[in-house]
Amino acid sequence: MFSDRIGVNVVNKKEINQKTEQKIIEVATEMFAKKGFEGTGIREICKGAEVNTCLVSYYFGGKKELYEKIVANIVEKVINYMKSSMGFNEIPTSFDHLTKQERIDFLFKAMNFILDYFYSYKISDSEIMIFFREQITSGTPLNAIGYNIFRKLLASILEKDENDKEVIFRCITIVGAIHSARVFKQFSLNMMGQEQYSHEDTLLFKDIVISQIKAILKDIGAL
Repeated sequence: MFSDRIGVNVVNKKEINQKTEQKIIEVATEMFAKKGFEGTGIREICKGAEVNTCLVSYYFGGKKELYEKIVANIVEKVINYMKSSMGFNEIPTSFDHLTKQERIDFLFKAMNFILDYFYSYKISDSEIMIFFREQITSGTPLNAIGYNIFRKLLASILEKDENDKEVIFRCITIVGAIHSARVFKQFSLNMMGQEQYSHEDTLLFKDIVISQIKAILKDIGAL
């Protein structure tokens, strides 16, 4: 009987710890998104999460480690979704075994994955802000693995080296088009007089982006 109570207490304490840790992460993600790393303080994070300041050190080690945990979580979400939605056990590093048409088909499958991920709200607005802030400040995209796959794939379709400037710029152009409606979300919604994108909006945007990518590929003779 006594040992049963101990077991229940341990489970309850673990659940409380997990909820507290998650609450800190959620509040910190919103604040880092709005103010950036330098502009966000531990005290205001803890005030928003309604926890003692010492808990950030207890769970994460400090503000830097907390931020790195949030960034790592975003990367992990992207990679796990990529693997599950595209049927990867391991991320592909080469497309040499595919025909040109198979590479093009794979490209559009990848585009569908990215569009579904960003516009089904599997990633929050705050995570999106951190996502793009990191690209601006560090020069490294949080989904660097995804970018590298896409660049290799595009290079193989264009029959160019993946470090060729045309490949890099076309990759940036296509990815930028995909991200644009999340980057300019509030601007777009204000123009449409809406509070959120509807399912029909995301389908329309998806069709537009895919059409643009097809036009680019036709322009360079890949289609």
